[in-house]
Amino acid sequence: MSNLASKSKTTFSYWEITWIILWILTFVFSLTLSWLQASPQDRFEILVLSMSLALTQIILWKLKHNGQNLMDRPKVGVPLFSIQVVLWVTLVLSSPFWLFHVFSMVVHIHLNLQRRFALGLDLVLFSGVLFQQIELFGFTLLNLSVWVTLCALGYIFGLWMYNIINDSAERLRLLEELQQTQEGLVAAERREGILAERGRLARDIHDTLAQGYIGVIMHLEAADGLRDTQPEKATFHTQQAEKMAREGLKQARQVVHDLRPDLLEKSESPAGALRHLLENWSAQNGIPATLSENGQPSETHPETEITLLRTTQEGLANIMKHAQASTVQVTLSWIGDQVVLDIEDDGAGFVMLDEDDEHGTDLTAITGIDGGFGLQAMQERVTQSGGELHIESVPSEGTTVTAILPLGTRI
Repeated sequence: MSNLASKSKTTFSYWEITWIILWILTFVFSLTLSWLQASPQDRFEILVLSMSLALTQIILWKLKHNGQNLMDRPKVGVPLFSIQVVLWVTLVLSSPFWLFHVFSMVVHIHLNLQRRFALGLDLVLFSGVLFQQIELFGFTLLNLSVWVTLCALGYIFGLWMYNIINDSAERLRLLEELQQTQEGLVAAERREGILAERGRLARDIHDTLAQGYIGVIMHLEAADGLRDTQPEKATFHTQQAEKMAREGLKQARQVVHDLRPDLLEKSESPAGALRHLLENWSAQNGIPATLSENGQPSETHPETEITLLRTTQEGLANIMKHAQASTVQVTLSWIGDQVVLDIEDDGAGFVMLDEDDEHGTDLTAITGIDGGFGLQAMQERVTQSGGELHIESVPSEGTTVTAILPLGTRI
């Protein structure tokens, strides 16, 4: 038997406890009847033999309770059961009442020994039955038929017992393999969750701190260039840089505490948060930006709301850096169980080389724009939220970024 079977012997199963009880009952029954029917001079012999039989059985149970698998240790199990068989044959020759105990003996032999050893001891046991019958009735064909029948039944019983043991061991092995597989899946999911969380944090940092620093740098550079010639405009840019720096600090604290974006906390709906975002962006950059809604607004999952906001922030950041646009139009459309975000500008545009892939626009198909982490972060965030990102652009005619997201949880 395998090590898996060995582990199952550490504690007695319901099946094993049942046979232990049966062994004890038949032992007590046989001992009582043989003691009552024996002559005074034979009782001492019966008592010594029966107590020796009980002692060997207690040793066997103790070994099993300590986790020793006698199937894999025939040098221990075979001698002990051989002693038991010899003791029992001696007892049955002294009193026929010990025949009641033979079935319990057979069961425990087959539960604990390999088949070839168990069948060999079966022959000895049933030979004891035959000798006892010969002693009482003499040798007859009936005695021989009973012996052959018992041997055949012992063989069939042994096969049945071993099938049960092997099936139990196989089920235990499969259960342990299933448990190991489940543990592996849990570990893989944990690793995937860690990587996803790292990606989320990277996107959040990019969408907040990185964009804020870019805006601060641009305003400070503009202020530095206008300090001598147009001090009023320089002061404006300095004030805007300070404002963006303070906003970036708030966003940094927000990322650290893994809270919802401040705009969403202050707004009653995603559209309200986007409208507030567009007003601030337009005031900071001097580019008109408006929001329109289509359809009936529906309850939206918090993750989807964050994705709408972050995607709009990234889209506006790209417009500020690359588009040279004069107007921006953002549209929020509620269509069935989806919400569609369109960010459209009338700027310089760029060249699209290929069609969209299954997750949206292939970013490698874009030329004329550096893309960097921004577009990649935008696409990853939308995809992780169960949506698709599409980008359409024509040189000199502008760009439209479309994010299609589910209203509910991630797919």
